[in-house]
Amino acid sequence: MSLQTRLRLAPTRGILAAGILAAGLCGLSLLLPATSFAQGGAEIEPPKEDPPLPDLDLGGGPVDDDGEPKKDPLVAEQERIYEQYKELEKKLFNLAARLPRGRAKQATRLKNAFRQSRDDDVVTEMDTIRRLLAEASAGDAAVHQAKLLQSLERVLAELEAEPGDEERRDPKELEKILKKVKSLKAEQAKHVEKTEKAQALEKEASELSARIAEIEDLLKKQKAVIKAANEGALPAAAQAQSPLPAEAAKVAEALGKPGSGEGKPGEGKPGEGAPSPKEQAAKALAKAQKAMRQAKQNLDKKERDPALERARAAAEELEKAKKILEQKRNQIMRLADEERRKAEQEKTRQEAKKLAEKMKGGAKGGGKPKPGGKPGEGPPPEGGGAKRKPGARNIEKAEEAMKQAGEDLANRKTDKAKAKQQEAKKELEEAEQALEEALQQARKREQEAILRALGQRFMAMLEKQKVITKATEALLPRWKGKKPSRGMRREAGALAAKEGELRDESGKALELVREEGSTAILPTVLGELTHDLAQAEEHLQAAKNKKRDINRFLVRLQKDIERSLEDLIEVIKKELDARGAGGGGGGGGGGGGPNENGTPLLPPTAELKVLKSQQIRVNEVTKEFDLDRVAEADLTPEQRQACDHVAEKQRRVADFARDLHERLNKER
Repeated sequence: MSLQTRLRLAPTRGILAAGILAAGLCGLSLLLPATSFAQGGAEIEPPKEDPPLPDLDLGGGPVDDDGEPKKDPLVAEQERIYEQYKELEKKLFNLAARLPRGRAKQATRLKNAFRQSRDDDVVTEMDTIRRLLAEASAGDAAVHQAKLLQSLERVLAELEAEPGDEERRDPKELEKILKKVKSLKAEQAKHVEKTEKAQALEKEASELSARIAEIEDLLKKQKAVIKAANEGALPAAAQAQSPLPAEAAKVAEALGKPGSGEGKPGEGKPGEGAPSPKEQAAKALAKAQKAMRQAKQNLDKKERDPALERARAAAEELEKAKKILEQKRNQIMRLADEERRKAEQEKTRQEAKKLAEKMKGGAKGGGKPKPGGKPGEGPPPEGGGAKRKPGARNIEKAEEAMKQAGEDLANRKTDKAKAKQQEAKKELEEAEQALEEALQQARKREQEAILRALGQRFMAMLEKQKVITKATEALLPRWKGKKPSRGMRREAGALAAKEGELRDESGKALELVREEGSTAILPTVLGELTHDLAQAEEHLQAAKNKKRDINRFLVRLQKDIERSLEDLIEVIKKELDARGAGGGGGGGGGGGGPNENGTPLLPPTAELKVLKSQQIRVNEVTKEFDLDRVAEADLTPEQRQACDHVAEKQRRVADFARDLHERLNKER
């Protein structure tokens, strides 16, 4: 197959595949009005209208019936593809924006495909290919075609992605990349700052050069006056001397008024030591003006020798002013060179390049398998259609801009270097934003998985606890007022073991929540649940060992454990329902612990509800065992046990409420 055929067919296949797949996924009108849509809490900008294609000058070749140059068929085909893809990109956006909630998976695919297309600049790449083909640069066009095909593969991969594919993104890995991008952005900001300093210094040096040139012109004219006076042409010398004081005054005024120096401490600020170079030069110019005026007066009086003496004095002062400004200019240029050297981009560019390589995607299933793994399970090679990390293209663009900035700095093109450095910084900011959105989504999926796991665990624990509580209630009448038999004690021991198993389950849930780390309240609640299970286990174990009776307090404690589990199951179910309905969860970070990446595992409203339930149960135990109406000396063993439990739990609930209150106050 010829090169032209390959160039013509390759993108066409990709575009048609993307269009067919988009239509098959959605089955809606492809001509819906544009609107913005949100993904991960951030809006995606609607596609902007691209400028119309400029006419390409194809030289003096064949012309059509209207006398216009006839376009090469390959160029015409590429232009058609270009227009088709622009329309397809708009359709991806519009369809995703209008799909109902019931088709959230399809909408997500379209959103991701649109993002990928914009990230890879597919439209721009097609336009570049069109121009290269028009210029008969088939070799360069082929390179860009290969790049374009990889981009289209990535867009298709987003459209074909199965639900849950994005879960492969590890939040910890995204966090590392985001941290690196933030570091690069900070370094790039320093480069911009250094270049701005160099730019300001160069501007000051340019202004000084202009003043030096003016002084040189004055000096040239003053020497002409001296020459004319030496030759005895006093009237001509007087005429030439006449305008020079005013010209010197203009130069001095351009340098700034005396005392307005901008130098460093000790370099010329009033009252801070020696005057600045500009002030020194201005003073020399002032002396030159005085000498010039005196020379003019002497020349008018035909006093040749005094006139020469004052004219030469004026020339000396001009030379002095020139020398001072030249020294200052050279100093500034040295500083500018130093700032330019400090702003050297190569190190940061290399770091950006490494990061861009790390963020590249690979071909599906093309990697070598891990030891003992199946083919296609290993890390994919570079290139191909697999997903790249969010913001990867921005990092690549930033690296390209840094490279150009480095070249401009080396060539003393400070203005161009600054523009490229700012462009690199902007790309890094966009990469940071893309990564933060992806991290937020990854954390959201991770949190949903944790919530489901916790919900299933708590439901299983609740069923087991109900069985244990029922068995304990069955023991209560048999134990009351009687000496427990060996079988009853053995049964109490078995129940203690089961409570111990539930305590371990609660401990595992507590570890999971602590590791997730987005809330400090839920670990407290689980810690309370674990404590109650341990207390129930201890009571049953003591009953087995003849140290304590099975009593109403134990049953009450077990029922409180059931209610705690029911409360947790309810708030988890509501949170999962809210997230599934697109509510985004708990409505912000309030109430949770430190969470730099968005929504906490449970919202503050849920935590407040759990806190309220804890307090209600404390009040109920107090009322049930008449703890507020019985003197301490008259408490039964059962009441004393309940009293100790209530006192300890009330203290923990108070601490719980205080912590939550302090966190909410900090977030105001």
